[in-house]
Amino acid sequence: MKGGYFILDGVNSEDYNLFIQRTPLIETPSRRVELRNAFGVHGGIPYDEKAYNNTEMQLLMFIDGNDQIKDREKVDSLLRNRGVFKEFIPYWDPDKIYYIMNSEKTQYESPSWYGEKQALQANFTVKPYKYLRNAEDIVFTTSAKAVNPFLDEVAQPLITIEGTGDVTLKVNGVNYLIQNVTESVTVDSERYSTYRRLSSGFIENQNSKYRQKNYPIFTPGSNSISVSGKVTKVTIQPRWRSLV
Repeated sequence: MKGGYFILDGVNSEDYNLFIQRTPLIETPSRRVELRNAFGVHGGIPYDEKAYNNTEMQLLMFIDGNDQIKDREKVDSLLRNRGVFKEFIPYWDPDKIYYIMNSEKTQYESPSWYGEKQALQANFTVKPYKYLRNAEDIVFTTSAKAVNPFLDEVAQPLITIEGTGDVTLKVNGVNYLIQNVTESVTVDSERYSTYRRLSSGFIENQNSKYRQKNYPIFTPGSNSISVSGKVTKVTIQPRWRSLV
């Protein structure tokens, strides 16, 4: 990717003649910790929610176009807040996927001496985790190893098991039982849900078949994975992620 450009929601900003004038400040997310007081205890007691807050990112950009009105309409359609987070891949970090959403109005400048060129500023809220781009799926039938490339952060994988009957998934020595599997079942550790994707494309809730309180995670370094039961194939999207 060329310097200054980015990919947003699958669209390369180069196709819009839109580029970032300079790399923004990179914020690390803050941990959601609240200090609470207790009777007779000096100072605040930290209450850790074990979660991180979004960060903010300001992009100063430039449209090197030929028609101010049409160029601005195209760019605004790309950047507009539609109430959803979009995938963002910046030139300064091309191996990671950020999730961003325009948090305020986009401001355009159009001084006469720029001609048809326009400067603009947009502010985004950014989800705490950045995900490794083009991470390969882990596919196996009985056992495998998953190596988390990041130093500190656990991954919450998406695991699809094809098979029938009762299946036990084991990750780092912990057993996760899924009962009465029919054709396939998907365990989503990020959304704490279990479901089956039907041939029609619809999702069928399978939470009642998942017989474990916690969901599998991959810790930094090597992780062992195995399955038992009538299993024909396991496919894992590891979702390697980092806070920076």
